[in-house]
Amino acid sequence: MKKWIKVLTTGILATVLLVSLSACGSSDSVKGSDKDTIVMYQIGDKPKEFDTLLAKANKVIEKETGAKLDMRFISWGDYDKKMSVMVSSGRKL
Repeated sequence: MKKWIKVLTTGILATVLLVSLSACGSSDSVKGSDKDTIVMYQIGDKPKEFDTLLAKANKVIEKETGAKLDMRFISWGDYDKKMSVMVSSGRKL
């Protein structure tokens, strides 16, 4: 049962991201640029087979918007410190 919840949650997350990102790519100037990557930080551990899911999602996202999604996971213990540093400094971690 736990596995289905994780799969369902990941699928819903991917769908929400796909729908929200599809509105961003209506301009022709965005399409074709290979350096447009959206970095999203997620709290918690990386799910199993996440790379496969993200690769499939990126195919659709890139086709629709011309951008790619890069999701990075931050562990629960490091989240407060890392996000605080990123927000205040503007640096990528």
